[in-house]
Amino acid sequence: ESIDNVALHSYLQNNVKKNGTAGQVGLDPSLVQKATEDTQIFDQTIREPAEPKPPLKTATDYNKPELFMDRLNRLLPDCPPHNLSCDSHIRLFPQDVERLERELLRFQIPRKMIVKFRDSEYVSIQAWRWMNDIDKGEMCPNCELRHNSEEFLRWNQTTRPGEETHLLINLACSRDPIQKEHTNQITVGGCGESSAGTGSGYYRSGYKHYDYSSGFYDPSEDKSSPFIQTYAHMHFSPDNRHGFPELKNVTDVVKLLLRPPAPFPRNPIATDDGMFSHNNCGGFRASFIRKILADTNFTIARYGKCLHNRESNLGDQSCRNVPEEDFFHRDCEAHRDSTKTVLSSWHRFTFALENTLSPDYFTEKRYQVLYGASVPVVWDNDNSLAFLPDPDAAVVVNYKTTDIASTFNELHALSDEEFFQKYFAWKERGLRPSFVRKLFMSTDYLPCRMCEHVAHHHFPDGEKRRNRLHSTSSKIKSAAGLYPVGV
Repeated sequence: ESIDNVALHSYLQNNVKKNGTAGQVGLDPSLVQKATEDTQIFDQTIREPAEPKPPLKTATDYNKPELFMDRLNRLLPDCPPHNLSCDSHIRLFPQDVERLERELLRFQIPRKMIVKFRDSEYVSIQAWRWMNDIDKGEMCPNCELRHNSEEFLRWNQTTRPGEETHLLINLACSRDPIQKEHTNQITVGGCGESSAGTGSGYYRSGYKHYDYSSGFYDPSEDKSSPFIQTYAHMHFSPDNRHGFPELKNVTDVVKLLLRPPAPFPRNPIATDDGMFSHNNCGGFRASFIRKILADTNFTIARYGKCLHNRESNLGDQSCRNVPEEDFFHRDCEAHRDSTKTVLSSWHRFTFALENTLSPDYFTEKRYQVLYGASVPVVWDNDNSLAFLPDPDAAVVVNYKTTDIASTFNELHALSDEEFFQKYFAWKERGLRPSFVRKLFMSTDYLPCRMCEHVAHHHFPDGEKRRNRLHSTSSKIKSAAGLYPVGV
């Protein structure tokens, strides 16, 4: 029996002692007998523990290094798809995550590893804010990034004459093979788009041209790619502006997510119930918004080109007419993403609706809203709920079956007290471990993960050792529910 069940049985037993026989309080005598037996077992095994069992073996015990996915699976086991109750009895707070972080982000890279982004590739923000620089190189030593266009990188590391790079990265959803620069080079393909949308070509066949696939969806048959990532980027929070902290690690993210929400109004120019900011007005997403506007009292500020009706005081999100020195994180992409976080923070609700419905495709939209202490409106598709910190943290809708008039008129009519109690009480309960797992899988740490994995699986002792496409090390798991002491 689990401790929770034993405690329940013990409670029933004590209730009978205080209030009479089982029959007098409406309890089955056999249940009370079971409670007595379980309480005795509880006393013997928990209050008076027997000799401790040997710890579960990890990769290290088998003379193999425990890499990032090994550590993650041991410390934060994932829930099965669509099973939101597997970790509902455990909640994490910043002090818990800080302990986990110290162990999880201890990358073991025994030799110098160089990650090169494809020359024509636009390097996303995780390379601009290279986390290893923020951590002064202590987080993942011996891991370096390269790109031959200085325009893309703040850390200004171009390849040097005669230098051989160990990994060649192409994250552009390519369907075509990539040309290796030398025979020992490991190639990693990736795609940040939907497997049912613009990324379908890569996820159907393009990924097979690479040694590894890195994206937000794992196309491999055994779902064992060591480089799967999530959209929980840290640059979604403006760097120390508009009341937001700069996020330097996952503990900072958790502190922001659990920070008590500020009361409304948060900005005098933002009086609408919700916020919608998109440029593309095609598809079912825009149709859903149009129906809300036509059939309900729910008001929506539309800051993008689609159904535009409001101006912000933050400048053009496309970075035009904004001096570069005013960019959030000194980068246009980060400025655009952080601006949406600020806009979300002004409104009770923010529409974080994806343009396609695909498993694991839950993008920056919901994280921006959560960071901004607004309530995301999200689609109820595939494993969408698994990408929320708590089932009560969002308004979940189905564009085919949701009663739009009833749902959004009720949201419009909520008092401040009703709103905060309904949608922010989860902050006091803490975060589900399986959601915290997704925060650690952010793209921010992807280069460190690549350096560590490839160093041990392909360049041990300076010589390349071929391995099958996806390492079996990512499958070494502990029993679900084993967390650090105190968590």
